[in-house]
Amino acid sequence: MTDFTIPPDEVKPYSYVAVASGSKRHNMAKVYAGFYKYNDETVPPEKQQRVPVLTVVKSGTPAEATAAKPGNREFPLE
Repeated sequence: MTDFTIPPDEVKPYSYVAVASGSKRHNMAKVYAGFYKYNDETVPPEKQQRVPVLTVVKSGTPAEATAAKPGNREFPLE
């Protein structure tokens, strides 16, 4: 990704309600927005277009930050 709308080091996490129960319902994620970064060897520069890109990265809650594997949660498949 290139030409970020907000510099990556300034992106703040936002809360959302996860599909879970109890304390695991609250979660947080960072949203990055910019444009696709082409590889000049794959797509010639004259063929490259500005393609908008959004990336959502789950970051977990502040309480999870000190956990052994912050942000990781186990969901049994039924």
